[in-house]
Amino acid sequence: MPIGRNDPCPCGSGKKYKKCCLNKQPEVKPAARLASDDDLLAPGEISDYGPPNLIQQFFIANPMVATTPQGLLNHVMLEPELMSVVTNFVRQQDARGKDEIWRIKKTDSVEGLIQIMKESPDPLNHHLLIERILERADEAVPKILAELVHPQPDGFTELAIQVIYRCEQEVAGELLALVTMPMADAYDLSLVCMLLGMVGTEMAIKPLWDCFHFFKEKFPHRTYLQGPLIGLYELSHQSEEPLEVSDEMRQQVERSLRQSGCAVSPSTAERIAAGGSALDPTVVANLVSPTDRGPIGRLSERERGVLELMAQGLTNAGIAHRLVISERTVEAHVRHILIKLDIPESEDGHRRVLAVLAYLDGGNHT
Repeated sequence: MPIGRNDPCPCGSGKKYKKCCLNKQPEVKPAARLASDDDLLAPGEISDYGPPNLIQQFFIANPMVATTPQGLLNHVMLEPELMSVVTNFVRQQDARGKDEIWRIKKTDSVEGLIQIMKESPDPLNHHLLIERILERADEAVPKILAELVHPQPDGFTELAIQVIYRCEQEVAGELLALVTMPMADAYDLSLVCMLLGMVGTEMAIKPLWDCFHFFKEKFPHRTYLQGPLIGLYELSHQSEEPLEVSDEMRQQVERSLRQSGCAVSPSTAERIAAGGSALDPTVVANLVSPTDRGPIGRLSERERGVLELMAQGLTNAGIAHRLVISERTVEAHVRHILIKLDIPESEDGHRRVLAVLAYLDGGNHT
């Protein structure tokens, strides 16, 4: 049945058709980028680049760039609530994509939702689409992994790695297989490498090492190497040695707290060095509050929140419970905090304690 000029507009705006969409041109989405011949990797093209050597100098010589597609995706994956906030804000200014919202909400099958992933959905609808797929994660993730065997539009792969990361299933083996596929799109492979580093084990270090050097050699002017580089960084900082509180560390904690205006006893300092806390949360919040002094300005709001809870002595599990996020996400935040604070690799000190001390020692807390 044709729509009359005075009928309600089918877009759902509540306006009459003649005053809403009657004279609007239909929205034409840009065609999704498929892999070009130059971006396709041939079987056996990624060679052996020798044993990995993930020393600190490697990451200094090969810095991660937060503004690359891989860096931005890594940030979104660690803070998915950020996408929801941004989406809600933009929707107040732009009402596009309403038909697609209706379609996402009404689609009940996993196959149907995956098909929407392939059609380059509006970025404003990504958060809703991911949440719908996560409702059926057990069924969806194996199907999404099967799709990644073949080159896909960029948008599909970007959505796929977010879904796989957030579902928190054990998929390291499947991702390892994808990294060694005989034919793959370079950008797809870069994103899968990043995801593998975020969820994988030490077995992933070697293939990520080879992918990084291959991308650096073959695509020196593109950002593909950032995927395996982020993955290597995540894997290289996953394990921490058990903390043994030395006299030197206890004295360092005690001295730093006293300089910050917090009088503590030696036994209290030792408890803090071991991961506990005798500081009132409001005092800790003041110590790590955002200022322009030193490296603290490099931390995001979420990272400062994690650092604050670290200073209160919470474990990763405790921080995850307090912030209602996964332990894996907390671990990633802690690793990023350590690198932003320039906390070096150390066999003698506990890096989490050093991160808190970096702020207790710096600035004038008045």
